[in-house]
Amino acid sequence: MNKKIINVICIIICTVVGAGFASGKEIYRFFAELGKSGFIGIILSTLFLGIIIFFSLKIITKNKINNNEGLIKIIKAPRIFYYMINVFLLVSFYVMIAGFCSCFKQELNIPKYIPAVILCMILFAIFTKKSEWLAKINTVIAPILIIIIIYIFIKYGWNKESYIVENNSYILQTMVNSILYASYNSIVLIPILILTGKFVKTNKQIIVISVISSLAIGILAMLICIMLQNSTMNLKNVDIPIVAIIKHKFEKYLYCIGIESAIFTSAVSAGYGVLENISEKNLKKTSAIMCLLGIPIAYIGFGNLVNALYPVLGTIGIIEIILILKNAKDY
Repeated sequence: MNKKIINVICIIICTVVGAGFASGKEIYRFFAELGKSGFIGIILSTLFLGIIIFFSLKIITKNKINNNEGLIKIIKAPRIFYYMINVFLLVSFYVMIAGFCSCFKQELNIPKYIPAVILCMILFAIFTKKSEWLAKINTVIAPILIIIIIYIFIKYGWNKESYIVENNSYILQTMVNSILYASYNSIVLIPILILTGKFVKTNKQIIVISVISSLAIGILAMLICIMLQNSTMNLKNVDIPIVAIIKHKFEKYLYCIGIESAIFTSAVSAGYGVLENISEKNLKKTSAIMCLLGIPIAYIGFGNLVNALYPVLGTIGIIEIILILKNAKDY
């Protein structure tokens, strides 16, 4: 496996493992609160993500697509769909900023505007550089993130008592949640696949990327789901559930580093997705406005954004997936 393919896998993992995923908020909302049925949901969503990655990369590489607008034309989606996706990417960008600030507020009681200002300044600096920065950042962060999640799981994944009542009757809800989860992740992920598509040359590489990245995401989701389900706390209204169940300060700070790293890389991915069609002339101005707006939006609250927006906006991704699969037969 060459270095560029490893880079693509790391980018995919870090794009999906963002604020909601690493914090446990997404996993709790979509899977953990369903009891054992949640594990079936994770397996299904992992399968859906692998299929989405595979067919998206096939279409992208075959047609040499270099921006999201080009993909929209190939899959014959209405023009308005392009704008809807950009809105979702922008929402995801702000959800990442809110999650970044919530972690500092919950654990260190630092006012949200301080991390918001710092993060937005760093993001602005990155957005005005070339997208090759994305590969460099994610290749470093992905292994660190995986190691931290595994370490915390080993310490906190096997409590005997659980606040969540086991229930296996949520079959329909499990199906809906797994589809929604894969679909809204795909909206952020597909523009990143477009950016990295130039590194992929063969069908074998596409298969390797699809299998390894989706399996890694699925395994990490399982580990987090087990920790949440084995917690004796009521985590329903907690912004950063995983950190809340960790007992020791050092481990809390260690996991916060992992979460903030995941949030940072996902914010970069979502931001690049929004800015991909912005001309060089307007890039700095647009990036500055987008980052500045993230400061007041951080005060809305991370948990509120995840609970209210993700299930609703995830339906947009379902349409895109259907169109991709419909056109995949030609490739």
